[in-house]
Amino acid sequence: MRSVVIVGASVAGVHAAKALRSGGYDGDLHLVSKESDLPYDRPPLSKGFLLGTVHAEEIALAPPSYYEEARITLRLGVRAVAISPQRVDLSDGTHLAFDRLLLATGSRLHRLKVPGDDLDGVLYLRTLADARVLRARLLAAQHVAVVGGGFIGLEVAAAARQLGKETVVLEALNAPLARLLGEETAQALCSLHRENGVSIVTRAEVMAFTGDGGVRAVVLRDGRSFPCDLAVVGVGVTPNDDLLGARGQGIPVGEHLQSAMDGVFAAGDVARFPYRGREVRIEHWDNAQAMGEHAARAMLGHAAPFAASPFFWSDQYDTTFQYFGHVDEHDAVVLRGDPASRSFIAFYLRGGAVSAAFTAGRPRDALPLRRLVEQQAQIDPEVLRSEDASLKRLSRRE
Repeated sequence: MRSVVIVGASVAGVHAAKALRSGGYDGDLHLVSKESDLPYDRPPLSKGFLLGTVHAEEIALAPPSYYEEARITLRLGVRAVAISPQRVDLSDGTHLAFDRLLLATGSRLHRLKVPGDDLDGVLYLRTLADARVLRARLLAAQHVAVVGGGFIGLEVAAAARQLGKETVVLEALNAPLARLLGEETAQALCSLHRENGVSIVTRAEVMAFTGDGGVRAVVLRDGRSFPCDLAVVGVGVTPNDDLLGARGQGIPVGEHLQSAMDGVFAAGDVARFPYRGREVRIEHWDNAQAMGEHAARAMLGHAAPFAASPFFWSDQYDTTFQYFGHVDEHDAVVLRGDPASRSFIAFYLRGGAVSAAFTAGRPRDALPLRRLVEQQAQIDPEVLRSEDASLKRLSRRE
């Protein structure tokens, strides 16, 4: 290889670039980003950055000097607009030749298309630029409405409440994250927010934003109206897979993360890859880092098949939540501990195997839980439920 181009400068792209250099690649290396900011970490945007405890310079994925020393050419503020064999065309009219190309283009936000969606004060959070605007508007706001109770929405709600704002979360399901976590576990998250002063309204279908120039309320299908001077919308994302015409389903890749186009790989949110007999797309920081590094090794010709070990975390108030594995459907949920206590584990069983696990307030259990999920351990539910059964021993016996 003489030239590698990486499109997308978030965690997957930057870690791929680092892995290429540490793996001995010394040819041309271009890192293309449509954002103008130096590559940065996204998770703090909805937490510490909004609270003012974390600043932009602290979330850079590498200092400016690193890219110069590693001979990585940053192309900031430009987009890749087309790919042909061994060539990427950019939005500034230039193009880059490549022997290997990594698409780490991430995902884009769903936009809520309802009357009033263009009012001043209806905001979204995806980028550092978004976070700067949202931080300033949060400080000035009095009443905040969060539309969508996913993890990002709940983290924004927690930050707003910690800043002293009257906050309401409007969630379309029976409870935020109920599809992912199950009803009982999801209700525990609701209780945490309610105890901290957040109003959570479920089965809430937003029909409009109202206001004269600036947003003043969110209106639901059933006619209820919630006053606000700031509305933050978080209703999901779509992978940026247009360059290979994947139509919003993610770019399919094989076990070495190579796409159907010769020399083109994909990693992170945009990649759809084999996982336990099916194709999945996982939007987790940890997975993006692992995929970026693996794609780099595959380009260098010495990578084993990618073996995913999905994991993500969320900090809300004084509680850290962790989720291991990936399961679209589960047969049963087994609880260890009381969800109301903020110290518990939920095991998600599929076919009798531990396919995923969610934990609150138990950081010491992280490693054995990850092992149990990776092993797809078959363990009696009563044993999983018992606090007397050591997770370390259970994870080692497999």
